[in-house]
Amino acid sequence: MVSDPLVAGGGPPSPFLWSWWLTHTTVGEPLIVTVYDDEGLVGGVALQRDRVAGVERLRLAGAGVLERDHLDVVARTGRHADVAAEVARWLRAGDRVVDFDGVAETSPLRRLLGRRAVVRPAALAPYATLPGSFEEYLAGRRGSTAAP
Repeated sequence: MVSDPLVAGGGPPSPFLWSWWLTHTTVGEPLIVTVYDDEGLVGGVALQRDRVAGVERLRLAGAGVLERDHLDVVARTGRHADVAAEVARWLRAGDRVVDFDGVAETSPLRRLLGRRAVVRPAALAPYATLPGSFEEYLAGRRGSTAAP
């Protein structure tokens, strides 16, 4: 998935951006918004799409009952602001509800979404490093767990 090399290469420091986490927690239709330049992939954001009362709703992938945080766009080093600007431009081009519960407080997306954005502070969980695969994650758990 798009996010893994970018997550492995640096920010944002969130265990909730690895593709294996997103694969197992995304609800609704997955939607990956990507940004490219002449050198290839610059970054993007993982979303999930559904409809509420007939209106399209976009949430950060994995949103739902789990309390994940520190979410943001992923990007090559030094390009987070560029990717966030392109994602925000794309988001503003449509009629939709954008619910970014769990977005990192330092995310450029918070500022770029403009006056229509409503920001509700939330308590952040402590950060713990997660491995790069679901199998490694399960292997590190106590007790007997097996991959589904």
